[in-house]
Amino acid sequence: MERTKEQLSAEIVEHIAEHLGMANAVSLDDRLEGDLGADSIDVVELIMFIERCYDVELPEHETGEIKTVRDIVNYVYNAINQK
Repeated sequence: MERTKEQLSAEIVEHIAEHLGMANAVSLDDRLEGDLGADSIDVVELIMFIERCYDVELPEHETGEIKTVRDIVNYVYNAINQK
């Protein structure tokens, strides 16, 4: 089943909130290492978790560019649509 970008965004926001143990709402513009309090290890673990959830692989050289929740959504959405 193909997901819209909005559906994918909602799913990923939920995954991130759960993975980071966030009780408050997570928004697309939240910075992983600032607003959400993730450290570099948390970000790597989160990316690996998202890759497993959506059966995608984010290029290692691009993972350093992931700063916000929206960045993750965009990378996953693009990877899914390139399959």
